[in-house]
Amino acid sequence: EGSGGFFSSLFSKKSGKSGKAIRDRATRAKKAANDKRDAHAQAQRTLTELEGKHKDVAKRLSTFFGPNMELAHMVGECYKVNVEQYAYEVCPFGDAKQDTTRLGTMQPVDVNDPRTMVFNGGERCWNGPARSITVSLRCGGGGNRLADVEEPSRCEYAAKLYTPAACDPGEVDALERELAEMEEEARAAMGAPHDEL
Repeated sequence: EGSGGFFSSLFSKKSGKSGKAIRDRATRAKKAANDKRDAHAQAQRTLTELEGKHKDVAKRLSTFFGPNMELAHMVGECYKVNVEQYAYEVCPFGDAKQDTTRLGTMQPVDVNDPRTMVFNGGERCWNGPARSITVSLRCGGGGNRLADVEEPSRCEYAAKLYTPAACDPGEVDALERELAEMEEEARAAMGAPHDEL
């Protein structure tokens, strides 16, 4: 056959195939291979995204949200309060921060103490511990409200989160009675007729 070898023979006039036809076929094969690679890469991205969603759902299903799931509504919510020159933000089942400084990530709710949220692993204080904040849930109406932030120890903060979710039935009854008494006092002060129960 000649001295050109296999590839030379493909492009020689003796092979019976034109070089253009072979180049066209190679171009189509290369495009098909690239399309398959792109489809595989997209499938990998989709799989990674779905695995992440599955992991998030599995985590949420295994998360303790209180004996009656009363804390579940707080997922994805954040509560803020300004104290002196600082802005505090607590995101139950997420992170807490003081302005832009991370105070920590919430630890799982203790089954024996579901009215306390502990956030730790925050940014380190200069020559001190990693920042943290403990949030005590307190019975309160009118929505969820972060308050009473203080720093009892260096870089260790404490706060209260007033929420109806922390109210037990006895506290709710007491608050309803107190509200009824206040409404009655307001009507009496305004000279309005009152309802006899």
